[in-house]
Amino acid sequence: MSDPSLYTIGWICAIVPEFVAARLFLDESKNDNNSYQLGRMGKHNVAIAALPHGEYGESSAAVVARDLIRTFENIRVGLLVGIGGGAPSPEKDIRLGDVVVSSPTGGYDGVLQYDFGKSMVDGKLEMTGFLNQPPIAFRTALNVLIADIEIEGNWLENDIEKALKTEHLRQKYGRPSSDFDKLFRSDISYNPNKTMAHYTTSDFVERQERSPDSTLVIHHGLIASANQVMKDAQKRDILAKDKNVLCFEMEAAGLMNHFPCLVIRGICDYSDSHKNKKCIRSSPSGQKSTRSKILSITTPLNQHEPRCHPSTRANILHGIERWAHGPSKQRVYWLSGMAGTGKSIIARTVAHGLRETNLLGATFFFKRGERDRSSASFLFSTLAKQLVRQRPELSPYVVKAIKTTDDIFSKCLEEQFSKLILGPLIETSSKAGGFKNLILIVEALDECSDEKDVEALLHLLFKVVDSDVYALKLFITSRPEMAIRDAFDFINSELHVHHQLQDTPGDIISRDITVYLEYQLTEIRVWWNKRCSKIPTEQLAVDWPENEKISLLVKIAIPLFLFAAIACRFIRDDVFGSPEEQLLKLIQVAKEGSVQDKLGETYRPVLRQFQGKRTEKE
Repeated sequence: MSDPSLYTIGWICAIVPEFVAARLFLDESKNDNNSYQLGRMGKHNVAIAALPHGEYGESSAAVVARDLIRTFENIRVGLLVGIGGGAPSPEKDIRLGDVVVSSPTGGYDGVLQYDFGKSMVDGKLEMTGFLNQPPIAFRTALNVLIADIEIEGNWLENDIEKALKTEHLRQKYGRPSSDFDKLFRSDISYNPNKTMAHYTTSDFVERQERSPDSTLVIHHGLIASANQVMKDAQKRDILAKDKNVLCFEMEAAGLMNHFPCLVIRGICDYSDSHKNKKCIRSSPSGQKSTRSKILSITTPLNQHEPRCHPSTRANILHGIERWAHGPSKQRVYWLSGMAGTGKSIIARTVAHGLRETNLLGATFFFKRGERDRSSASFLFSTLAKQLVRQRPELSPYVVKAIKTTDDIFSKCLEEQFSKLILGPLIETSSKAGGFKNLILIVEALDECSDEKDVEALLHLLFKVVDSDVYALKLFITSRPEMAIRDAFDFINSELHVHHQLQDTPGDIISRDITVYLEYQLTEIRVWWNKRCSKIPTEQLAVDWPENEKISLLVKIAIPLFLFAAIACRFIRDDVFGSPEEQLLKLIQVAKEGSVQDKLGETYRPVLRQFQGKRTEKE
């Protein structure tokens, strides 16, 4: 299998036509002997999984998602892409082949579990539970997609035509003609003894022909999900009217709270008794094209990205590189610094470099607020799983520990460490002399939810890196918090390196932030001028922004690289204005505050943006 750690987007398909269409839209495909289709789409490495043949519904989707995450541990968000039944209404002209994308609407978070609630006397549904929103990265990309369609027009037809390269594919997955697309009135039920010729125009809802440039439409709003197929037109209409439901499907409700994902459905029928399988194969093409476009807009999610900009942080990175590759007795490297000083970016850059030289043993990136990344209980199982890939001889001992210990993943930290890490290392220690050192990376240790766990896991990890017997080194980043400092006080200072980012000379920080800002602002200028290529008066000058403005941003930012990164994202946010307008807002707000209040300067402009009068789009 291609390195599983490189895959950051999970994509789940429910039926064979969806899986076929998914493969058609990959920019690059990887050969693999497993049941996953691996490939690249834009800048993203994607792992595609299909539900087992003949299985549908929430529980099957949840099982597939669980296994997908276990195999590809860096997948944090996903796509649930497939077919769905439309819910057309006077307000929403939904046709066969159209695409519906889940989006928070009317107090609901994109997906409505309509079989989980109370049926009232008047036939209405009172919800008793809620599902999570789609990931913010996808919601942001969806806004850009909507704006692009407004500006550039709809590209669905062209994308589908390019993907269906052969006559065989066009016959099987092409969209049926508009003559086939008939919407029955809600009170007309399916009669197996009738053909279309038996019905009259009065049996159908009258709809106008679409213009040639809008034959396929992308809708965004609420998707209804349940463990049953919707074939009741009257119930469909009630949910469309009361809840603004746009389509129905059977898998999303089983995923949203455990596998953050965006749901994209191609309309293959109208959720009534007149379901016809002829359109099932044609609908996936439209939603796969939509998904491709959304991924092309979405910022890459690989946890080892973004990295330090080239030529910045050079002294620090060279020092870490010498430590990692050298024979030093200092087997632990602790990089500490206050919030916003760039610890995470440095850790990701180090991880990327070690992976390139095949020295990366395993990583764990703590993150406050995420259940599986804020708890130390997931640390040792994650490290063990990754270490096995680098040292396959550990595998039988790790597998044995899992099989012989009931629910080992719920055991205390010491038992997990002993059986999943230390035990297998001891069993294979006779071979370790021939190994090169591997580096374990634990990032943002201060974001571990339990302070007592922090001290415990540090003492345990020190056991496997305190000598060269196991050929392992440990790289840690954190804020300089008391519990972590206390743990390091217990080990000989000669056995570890402690680099404090706040000790970096100011002139070096100033230079690095300047290099970063100049590069990012140039990228923003090029991007903006390309968007405004037809409106020369709105384009930015070739010397934008002026040096004094960059110098002011640098002065405000020092020593926080986080400020520089957020400032660039703020300036690029064209929802509220041009880059020049955003830059002036940022400078104005920064001037009003105290330069000493660095975190305040970082977040105040973003918060103030939402305090002013906003349009409906904003």
